Amino acid sequence: MPDRDEVATASLREVLDAYGDDAAGYYRELRALGGRRGVFHDPEMAAVVVTGHALCSRLFTEPGLSKARLRLDTADVRGRIGDLAGRAQRLVERQMSFDESADAQRSHARWRRLLAVDAGSPQAQALRALASTAIDGLEEGAADVYNTVLRPYVSRAVAGRLSLGEAERQALQPLVYGYADFLDGKASTGSATAAALSVALLSDHIGARFERLSACDPEPIDDRARWIADYALTLVAGHESTAFALGVALMMIAEHGPPPVGPAGLRRHLVEALRFDSPIQLVGRVAARDLPLGPGLNLRAGERLFLHVGAANRDPDRFAEPERFDPCRSGAGLLSFGLGPSRCVGLKLALLEAEIFLDALLRRPGGARFAVTAARFAHGLAGRSFDRLTLAF
Repeated sequence: MPDRDEVATASLREVLDAYGDDAAGYYRELRALGGRRGVFHDPEMAAVVVTGHALCSRLFTEPGLSKARLRLDTADVRGRIGDLAGRAQRLVERQMSFDESADAQRSHARWRRLLAVDAGSPQAQALRALASTAIDGLEEGAADVYNTVLRPYVSRAVAGRLSLGEAERQALQPLVYGYADFLDGKASTGSATAAALSVALLSDHIGARFERLSACDPEPIDDRARWIADYALTLVAGHESTAFALGVALMMIAEHGPPPVGPAGLRRHLVEALRFDSPIQLVGRVAARDLPLGPGLNLRAGERLFLHVGAANRDPDRFAEPERFDPCRSGAGLLSFGLGPSRCVGLKLALLEAEIFLDALLRRPGGARFAVTAARFAHGLAGRSFDRLTLAF
């Protein structure tokens, strides 16, 4: 990338570590690093990081950028734990998220159809039963709702759609979280080994039970390996992002009061929570050809680029007073689920899961009367989650 002297240079990981749980400060610093161009260079990742909303929006659908050429940063991991990381990477790279072939586009459409759940469907009724059971378990006092309520609720909701029974879901849960850790990268040898092993074991489990698990999909399956990879992705991706969005939504209710009960008010509250603190942080691409990013700013063929969704969602050039939580915003411009043909296949299901949970909670006697007593975030480059979110009812 020529003209690097015109953009700031910083380590995204060091910025993240410096700000800890201060999300507002983290996003503010990223916007400052991006400057008026909305771009800075990270030498540690050997990549350009885009923080501006307008540029992120354009690049999401830029045909000169490829996701198929993106490779996970496991070279250092492979040096510590051998070929296990290589096998895990090969399994992950079969997913539609790392492919832009015609087959991957058809896979996107398949999973989007499979995960499209209407509010009046039997699947939605099953979600309401799950939410009611989860909320009935809340008792007066303080509890870590993220790990005891939100995560299990979302996990059961996704598992039910994918033909996983409760005992099987519980057994696979450590592998699901380990798989997510692999996608985000791990620094220590022990955690890297566990994460890579989780990818291999989860993929092997799905493959060994393919005939039963594929019953969730009514369409013919021509490419078994691709279907297994995309099933694993759907199982993993559907957990943390929805649980985190619900956690942020609950924090905002505690701080600002409840939204109006009903689909429209709940949807606006959730969409604003997703903008305010996005569970998805980085979306990676590789330049398939030389590509201009702006006046005097170019990306060379083969260079990597990361769209920083969290920072773009706080861009003051797109959102007035971006650090203020405002559920009356239109919701237009939200980047948390991506844009274009690669937009999150589980968007509709994730929003419905969250809306049903919030609706059930707010209809509970005293449902909106709670306070946040502790919130500790898990700091990942690719995504955000909670280590703990304690509410007092």
